[in-house]
Amino acid sequence: MPKVEGATTINANVDKVYALARDIEKFPQYIPTFKSADVTERDGNRVVTKLVAEVAGMGLRIKWTEEELWDPDAKTCSFRQIEGDYKSMQGSWTFTDLGNGTTRFDSQMELEYAMPIMTAALEALITQKAKEGVDITLDSIKRVCEAA
Repeated sequence: MPKVEGATTINANVDKVYALARDIEKFPQYIPTFKSADVTERDGNRVVTKLVAEVAGMGLRIKWTEEELWDPDAKTCSFRQIEGDYKSMQGSWTFTDLGNGTTRFDSQMELEYAMPIMTAALEALITQKAKEGVDITLDSIKRVCEAA
């Protein structure tokens, strides 16, 4: 399974970054790749969200429903697709307090594609586009946190 990773350092305290990232319903307002994010279940720190994202530069939309498990003490979120366009998708976000009001936000995700015929070149392209999506998400959350 291809693995996609990204990280950024944000000039905002960890509680602020964690709270903004956890408010996934607002992602379409400031993350250009997200077209919709609808929470369908919320049970404490377990959230189920239906998402639609556009693949940057391709006009292709990907739809999936994910289960998110948020840990406010550890400042982490693990997530996995429970249905959607991927054969499987899972990952985690980690928010680390670096001190002085600075936070490191790490994202890692493993993807398995549902296409029956997958060439190495096509898999590389899709993985590159997934990495671009992760970077856009990290950069957008950074921008919003630092602007406030």
